[in-house]
Amino acid sequence: MTTDNEEEKSSRPKKTDAYESRCFGLVGGVALLADLKTLVNAGYVRKSDGPFYCRACLSEAIVRKCSDKEDHFAHKALVTPTGQNKDTAFHHGVRDELFGILKERFPLGNWKTEVKIVDESLGTFIPDIAGYFGERNKAFPAVAVEVQLSPYSPSYIRKKTTFYAKKNIHVLWVVPLTRPLEKAVFRPRRYELYLHSMYLGYVFYYEPDKNGLLTPVHYGPAMRYIEPKTFFDENAEEQHVGNFYLKYKTLKEPKTGDEVFLADAVAKISGAWENPNNKRLNLPERKIMVTPQKRWWEKDENKQWLKENDWVAYARKYLPQYEPDDDYMGEEAEDEQ
Repeated sequence: MTTDNEEEKSSRPKKTDAYESRCFGLVGGVALLADLKTLVNAGYVRKSDGPFYCRACLSEAIVRKCSDKEDHFAHKALVTPTGQNKDTAFHHGVRDELFGILKERFPLGNWKTEVKIVDESLGTFIPDIAGYFGERNKAFPAVAVEVQLSPYSPSYIRKKTTFYAKKNIHVLWVVPLTRPLEKAVFRPRRYELYLHSMYLGYVFYYEPDKNGLLTPVHYGPAMRYIEPKTFFDENAEEQHVGNFYLKYKTLKEPKTGDEVFLADAVAKISGAWENPNNKRLNLPERKIMVTPQKRWWEKDENKQWLKENDWVAYARKYLPQYEPDDDYMGEEAEDEQ
């Protein structure tokens, strides 16, 4: 007999995977085989029966056989090498490196680390680095540099950005890397996706010892090619499918822009925007520091994919849970700014 406590324990890994991957396609313990048609249960397959794929987001899945938990599938995807949440030494190392560069470039900018900024009505926030891109006067923007290592929620990032904007401070969010970002398809974390929206289509990454050169990365759509297939259906009628692309929901293709020197970032004011799919992902009116480079990706990246209509019929018949769109990737936000 299974107790309530045991049931909760066995469902915990599935709930954790669904949260981290932003997809509930594997929660029922069911995945697709490589043909993207055959459904299998985690309790009746072996690892050698794979590869397996999520029926909602199409990313690769792994089967986990557990002695004390129910067999289940989990999403498998490469994530950015951002270091551990509690790696204080790494965080402080990147912070101090950027601080030294800004202090040298703008010696009259009154640069400080971990300085409290207080507002009676808005509260208190402590930016990693704060100062002026120039002298300490109204002719130059006040800037807060945030070395984003902790996986903050979108609501906290929104609250902090709103605070800075009301204090007339431009914020520069930087995600530090422990090694170079690979060019392979990967799954951005929740806070990375929100920063991507905040900056109208890219995230600033930084590798230590790069002398202040930030790398802006756009998350382009990642596609999976469906091979042409011919088969007979249940009515013995010949069917032809394939030869088109299906878009992954949560996996993205990194598209790197030109490196920009930290001190060459420019001030920009962007208006608020409401996400039509998820209000928790709304963007506040914000003051940010951005790259001077123009857009390096196509404005309508899904245009070619949407031209092909065969995928619609295929998805309706074989992938009823397929979800090609991610709530975090609001393309309308860029057009409205």
